[in-house]
Amino acid sequence: MRAVRLNTFGMPVQVEEMPMPVPADDEVLVRVRAGSINPVDWKIAAGYLGDYFPVPRTMGQDFSGDVEAVGQEVTSLKPGDAVFGMKSGALADYITVKADEIALKPASFDYVQAVALGMPALCAYQALFEVAHVQEGDRVLIHGAGGGVGVPAIQLAKQKGASVIVNARNGQADLFRELGVDELIDADDQRFEEHAGDVDVILDLVGNEYIDRSLDFCGPDTRYVTPAAFLPPDAGASRGVFAAATATHPSGQQMAELAETADAGRLQAIVSRIFSVEEAQQAMDFQQRGGARGRVIVTFD
Repeated sequence: MRAVRLNTFGMPVQVEEMPMPVPADDEVLVRVRAGSINPVDWKIAAGYLGDYFPVPRTMGQDFSGDVEAVGQEVTSLKPGDAVFGMKSGALADYITVKADEIALKPASFDYVQAVALGMPALCAYQALFEVAHVQEGDRVLIHGAGGGVGVPAIQLAKQKGASVIVNARNGQADLFRELGVDELIDADDQRFEEHAGDVDVILDLVGNEYIDRSLDFCGPDTRYVTPAAFLPPDAGASRGVFAAATATHPSGQQMAELAETADAGRLQAIVSRIFSVEEAQQAMDFQQRGGARGRVIVTFD
C-alpha cells in the first residue's frame, strides 16, 4: 500500500510502499479515501516537534474512508461502512484504528467534506465543552477563527447559545457573517483588548503573542483555552485565571454527535484545496504558506 512518509526532518515527504496493516481484535481496517494536512504536519516535518513525533513516520492525523475488515470483537461496524476519525499516521491507503474511536461519516457529506469536518470539529468541541465548559449566554472570543478549527468552533458555540466575538483578518468578514458571528474585530487594524469587552471564554487558535496578551486581558472568571500552544503549568495561576492547553483525543461518541449535527444542516465544512496523494509535498507546502480558507485535503482514489 502507499503511505506518505517522512524519513528525515527538514526533507520532503515521500510516497512509499508499506506493508498492509492487520487489525487487532478491537480494531477495524479502513480503506482511506481522504486525509488532510494540518498545521501540525508541517511542524512535524520541519522537526519542531521531534521530541514528540520521531522519524521515520507516516504522516497525517485524520481520515475518512470505508471499513475493509473488522477484528473479531467488533460488533459496532461492518465492512462497507463509511467512517471518519482521527489517528496519527492516517495518510496511507489503509489504516487500522480502534472501533470505538471512529464513527459513521455524515450521510450527507462525501469523503472530502467528512475529513474536512472531522478532527477540527472534534478539537473545537472538546476545547469549548470539555475544557472551557461553554454555556448558553457566554461571550466567547475566538482568535484566528478563519481556519479549520475556527469554522466549527463558531458554529458549535452559537448552537450552544453563546455570543461569538471573532478576532481575525477582516478579509473573511463575509464568511463570519454567514456563520452568524455576533461581533468582528479586525486583527490587522484593531486590538482585541480595546474592542472585545467582557468575555467568559477565550478560544485561542493562534498562540504566540496572543497567549500573554489574552492572559493579561482575562478577568478573574474568564476561561482561556488553546489547542495552538503548550502552556507552562502556572500560566493562568500566576494571573489568577483559568488557563489550559488542549490536546484533541479520539472519541467515536463525539464524532457520531458531530455527524448527526452535520446531517441536520447545522455544521458545514470548508475545503480550501484538494491534492492527490502523489502531490502530498505540494499539499504540505500549501498548508505551510498559510492563508488557506478552509482545509487542505489529500485524496487516495
